[in-house]
Formats: sequence, C-alpha cells, structure tokens
Amino acid sequence: MRARYKTIVGRSPYGKEEPVTYCLGILTRQGLVLASDSRTNAGYDDVNVCRKMHKFVKPGERVFILLCSGSLSLSQSVITQLSRDFEHGKGLATSATMYDAARAVGEQIRRVRELDRPALERDGYRFNVHFILGGQVRGEPHGLYLVYPQGNPLSAAEESPYLQIGEWQVWPAHPRPRYSLRPDIAGGGDENLL
Repeated sequence: MRARYKTIVGRSPYGKEEPVTYCLGILTRQGLVLASDSRTNAGYDDVNVCRKMHKFVKPGERVFILLCSGSLSLSQSVITQLSRDFEHGKGLATSATMYDAARAVGEQIRRVRELDRPALERDGYRFNVHFILGGQVRGEPHGLYLVYPQGNPLSAAEESPYLQIGEWQVWPAHPRPRYSLRPDIAGGGDENLL
C-alpha cells in the first residue's frame, strides 16, 4: 500500500495560502478514504507537527483507523487508553461491529473527560476532542463514524458519505468546502479492507 502526503492548504480572505488543521473520512462502496494533516495549533504563533492518524490492527480480524482533532493532550490521553485496552484484549480488540468500536472510543472519551474536564474548566478551557473512526471487523461491512466530545457516535451513510473534523479558521468569512460525493466514487462493487 502506498501513501501519499500533501500539505492541506486553504486560501485566506486576503489571498494568502495558509495551512489548515483538518481530518476527513469518506465512505465508498469499495472502502474508505481517510486523510489528516499533521498540524497542531495552540494559537496563531504556536504551530507544531503531530500525528493525527492512529491505527489499531489485528491482521485478518480487524482494522481501525482513528483521526483526531481538538486538544492534543486530550486526544493523546484517549489514544493512550484505547492502546492500553487493545494490547490487553479489551475495547477495540473485542468490538463485534463498527458501532461497538465507536462506542468503545466514546467510552474512553468520557473516561478522560471525567479526569480532566473539571481542571480545564477551572482554568477557562473547554473539553474539546473529536474523532473519526474508520475500519472493518471481519465478516462485517466497513464503516465510518464521527465520535463527539460527549462520546456519542454518528455514522456516515450513503446519503452523506463523508465526515470532517478540525479547524477551518483561516477562512473566517467563508464556509467549509462542500463535497459532492457518491458511494460508487471509486467504482465497482463491495470489497473488504481485511
């Protein structure tokens, strides 16, 4: 499998191209398209690079890819909890369906929220973390979910086959781009990720 990397840029209202922090998942009949940048932004003058795409794989059994946006420390805490559970055969390692996997992600978001939210709010910050979960469990169709900061999941569907998360603040006067997608965008019939 070859991966292609390209910086995601947007044009500001002033005509200048600027990087954006953004993740996108697209559900097609043949599989999934998942994309993320690696930019973190803690303010206009504090921009760093960090991985936003994380994978959990049991070859031949299950593949999960998580894209994250929002607070980097909260995202890392959720990923750490999910990784620990996965290594011990719990959580994503035992999810029977993509919906169950999305619920497992939501459970860890709520766990981290219980730990960190009071301190964040005391200092004037809000609990902000979003995830896109894509993947497949053997014998099940591939799926794509958005998991909100409250831990509840939203499934992509044929009528709206894409999900997006991240900041789009370089275009304050313009809406996010609109995509025109069909489930058969990649052509052909159904195939498995596994």
